[in-house]
Amino acid sequence: MDEKKFIKIWIEKLKNGMVKSFPNDFIGDAETELMALPGKALVLGPELFGTFEVLDSDKHLFYQAQDLMVAKYLLYANRNKPAEINFITDLVLREAAIKNYEKHLDEIVMEIVKDFRLQIPNSKKFFEASNQIFNMLNLQRY
Repeated sequence: MDEKKFIKIWIEKLKNGMVKSFPNDFIGDAETELMALPGKALVLGPELFGTFEVLDSDKHLFYQAQDLMVAKYLLYANRNKPAEINFITDLVLREAAIKNYEKHLDEIVMEIVKDFRLQIPNSKKFFEASNQIFNMLNLQRY
């Protein structure tokens, strides 16, 4: 198997339900409020005086987060560019949801590594393959 085929197989595998949906699969019993999103890509902007800017794809300020965890929450929740999300209001539960989602992403990467080493043992292009897989699925790990 070559890297191209490996990437294609993993993209299909992840598209077919292996990736949990953030935040919905991580909310549990937490109280939430609906929050509108712009319906386009969001990126993490610079930190300014202790706040983190979340910018839309046109580099316009969408949200100014008081801490990195809120910015991460918005970025992770915006993966599929929804019009609105369930925003966990409790700080501790919100941070737990983010950490659980990041653990989930890390586990996916570990599965990809394990399979890559098994399927293509002589290749040194794991990072390129995993980056391409995550980019094609709009998965980010901040």
